[in-house]
Amino acid sequence: GTLGNQPSRLNQQSLPVHTMAENSRHARCVDRWIARILPSTAEDQIQLLGLGVGALWKRASPTIGPITLGAIANRVLHTVAGHSAAMGAVKVGDTGLDISAAVEWIRIHGKEPDLDRTVRAVLIELLTVLGNVTGQILVAPLHEVFETMTGDALSRGAHPREKDGKS
Repeated sequence: GTLGNQPSRLNQQSLPVHTMAENSRHARCVDRWIARILPSTAEDQIQLLGLGVGALWKRASPTIGPITLGAIANRVLHTVAGHSAAMGAVKVGDTGLDISAAVEWIRIHGKEPDLDRTVRAVLIELLTVLGNVTGQILVAPLHEVFETMTGDALSRGAHPREKDGKS
């Protein structure tokens, strides 16, 4: 009833419903991309994260700026992947994620349980937050990034931040 007419509560109440719908849409997008790339090792999964975030960063940075994007990426990593030791080694840099310490962690300690689900959750949450911050104007272009991106960096074993972005 009247609770929904109060502006401060309206925004708080409507956000979770919108976020759930967007999460589902973002999840389908991320799942299709992961299914095309099929990361087979824990190292591939971390590289997949670097590749995905790097591509999103490149597309979103001109619109919202690298400082805001870095703050968003830090928040998402802390919120979604805070329990993961391997993900705790991922750092936000000036142009995306620095995954080198996480790759090294995996080489020493092996695969972490649920790493694949954590990587997926980070990508979905990043898409969700970027959509919310931009009033959804970046959702279609960011989804297009995933629709067109290949996993060439994974198959070469290259560090995703070193990829030149050419297909």
